[in-house]
Amino acid sequence: MLEKTIRSKILRYLNSLPQSDFVVSPPGTQTGESDIKGCIAGRYICVEVKVPGKKPRPSQRYRLNKLRKAGALVIVASSVDEVKGAIALERYGEIHSVASFALRGKP
Repeated sequence: MLEKTIRSKILRYLNSLPQSDFVVSPPGTQTGESDIKGCIAGRYICVEVKVPGKKPRPSQRYRLNKLRKAGALVIVASSVDEVKGAIALERYGEIHSVASFALRGKP
């Protein structure tokens, strides 16, 4: 599946959640910028979308780590299920579905 297809599905899911607002970063934005960013009930969340088996570039990892240290929930995902799992882990402290990895942190 193409990254843009995965991104579209994740965006649709995130915007279906109550008290949420997410957008896709436009092409040509700052190097390392997350693919999807927004809020759920006041919590800033950014999602870097990757096809299965791919990892963020060094510039993306740098930016994601800065956001994580600032209090954002940072998710690197290749499916909607991974995003669901990372959000469930953040909200409830347990995984309710499969999540590959999320860079979590609170200041």
